[in-house]
Amino acid sequence: MSLAVSLASLLLPVALGAIAGRARIFDDPARAIDALNRFALHLAFPALVAVSLSDPRTSIAHRPAFLAIVPLSLIVSLAIVRAVGRALGDRASTETGTVALVVAFGNTAYLGLPYVDAVLGREVLGTAAVAVAIHVACAMTFGPLLLARWSGGGEGQGRAAMKRVAKQPLLWSPIVGLALRALPDSVLEPLRATFDPIGDTAAPVSMVLLGVYLFTNRASLRADASVAAHVGARIVLVPLVTVAMAIPALSLGWIDAEEARVLLLLAAMPAAITTFSMAFEQGIGSDRVAAAIVVSTLASVLTLPLVTALALALGARSF
Repeated sequence: MSLAVSLASLLLPVALGAIAGRARIFDDPARAIDALNRFALHLAFPALVAVSLSDPRTSIAHRPAFLAIVPLSLIVSLAIVRAVGRALGDRASTETGTVALVVAFGNTAYLGLPYVDAVLGREVLGTAAVAVAIHVACAMTFGPLLLARWSGGGEGQGRAAMKRVAKQPLLWSPIVGLALRALPDSVLEPLRATFDPIGDTAAPVSMVLLGVYLFTNRASLRADASVAAHVGARIVLVPLVTVAMAIPALSLGWIDAEEARVLLLLAAMPAAITTFSMAFEQGIGSDRVAAAIVVSTLASVLTLPLVTALALALGARSF
């Protein structure tokens, strides 16, 4: 799947959702947004991740450095976000939570996996799926918690966020997917055939949801400096931190070129649709997050080719 087709498959459902909002297809847009959000967050996205990891024919990367770079790059990126937010003062610090959420959640599952497939080939999807599983687990752990705590919520709100996270199927879906690999084909294939179509609805449903939300709340949405900061943190800061870790690891032989390419391509993904679902559920900055998703996805048309060229160069030269 080409980059243009991947991005179009995300943006066209947004337009459809906006059209549905304008045509007043939903009698109560707020209830429709809530219902679509619950379906995407609790059913569709968990099915997508579990099915992606359950295929026993794909290889699983196991080098310690590869497994460590995903969480370490996230921790360093979040630390930079926190430091910058504090340095810029009160106004920036109140938005640090939504920036942290956007940084934590790249669109690695729906856009990342197909893009890795298109650029590097299907034989590396197992490696990419492992990175996505680690990414999802870390994002589900840090994202909602920091959204609550760094947006001005107290310790009680942070604990409440963690309790909600622990109940999220998306947190457990990577473990379920890896466990399913041990099942015999006679059991696994019917399960995959059942849940694969549900996972396929994750991005379209979420983007329709986003389109309805954008139209319904269009008066409060704007692409300002705050949104630009969210976008820059996601598609500039995270790839820079990742490449700063991947290149030394590659030169030391701790990871191979294929693993380095996978890490870099996934790090360059725009903000995940899931971030809107989580911000909306917690009632924190959903308008900023919605704008960041749209702008970062559009901006990735320019940034992804550059990152892809760098990723492919990792295998063409030594460092």
